[in-house]
Amino acid sequence: MSPLKEKPTKGHNEYETVYQTHNVAGRGNDSRRWCAGPNPSHVQIGKGWLVVLSNGCRNRGGHESWHGRQDFGNGGRKSGLNPKRDGGSRAWGDYVFTTPPALIGMAQEGKGPFKDKTDPKFAEIRALFPIPALTMHLVARADRGIKNWSDLAGKSLLLGKGSFGANEGAKYLGLFGVKDQVKLVDVELSNAVAAIKNGQIDAFVTAGSWPAPNVVEAAASTAVVVVGLTAEQIAATKRNALTIPKGTYSGQAAAVQTTTLPVVAYATSAMTDDVAYTLTKTFWAQRQAMSAQAPWWRGVTPELLQNISTKIHPGAVRFYKEQGMALRPDQM
Repeated sequence: MSPLKEKPTKGHNEYETVYQTHNVAGRGNDSRRWCAGPNPSHVQIGKGWLVVLSNGCRNRGGHESWHGRQDFGNGGRKSGLNPKRDGGSRAWGDYVFTTPPALIGMAQEGKGPFKDKTDPKFAEIRALFPIPALTMHLVARADRGIKNWSDLAGKSLLLGKGSFGANEGAKYLGLFGVKDQVKLVDVELSNAVAAIKNGQIDAFVTAGSWPAPNVVEAAASTAVVVVGLTAEQIAATKRNALTIPKGTYSGQAAAVQTTTLPVVAYATSAMTDDVAYTLTKTFWAQRQAMSAQAPWWRGVTPELLQNISTKIHPGAVRFYKEQGMALRPDQM
């Protein structure tokens, strides 16, 4: 078996970098985004574009310069609070951004990274619709006997570096008692598929939205298993539960229970009800078409609305009530 060598990577490895938050809306051609991965799924509203995620989205050089009052992540991307563009100003509420609901909660309560950094504007943030969630995957070679996280003891594991999946995976190793028993392979996640195929690692962790491209590729070339979590383990992680449906990956004979970090598209209460209604209605109307372009959109279902722990925009609420989609009183 040849030693595992790290190959250089370009841009972001996977969609899980959305944890650092992207601004995704603007008007006119000068506010479109380019992405390192597949073409972005999008919703066209009149002359504007709501570009709703892709793999590793970035600003196209010079076309967008957003500046936020607070940074919702640690990657230099701004939340879009009090945005300014090209030396001008943009009306408060005339944009959409994405982030985990938990982070909005911390901002509004002045907790965590927002301690002593509160802003009255945080109270005006309103949810529109869920988008593909970060989904924890533990992918192991089928011939290594790994059926539970505890089975990683004595095995080699690739976590990656600095991503949500890497940090979450390291946390789970500690929670499930194998932190000091696993041989961690210190290379980038982009090496995972080749490494597991060649037998250089026993397993890897990734947090791409299902179906995660690197898991699809690994399962297509090697006999692998996606290792789930028990209900007790999910409760210990303090994350939301998510089911990866049977047959999502080659050789996956049963549904897999795992954890997720929900991600939601947000605006503010300054956005008019009619605009929020139209954005939300168009998003759901085009979800099936987006799924044909990028399969992880299949994971966005009305059930994900229950993961929104913050207030939903009244315009979006109107659409959900029309469609008979269940909402909680605290969301309205």
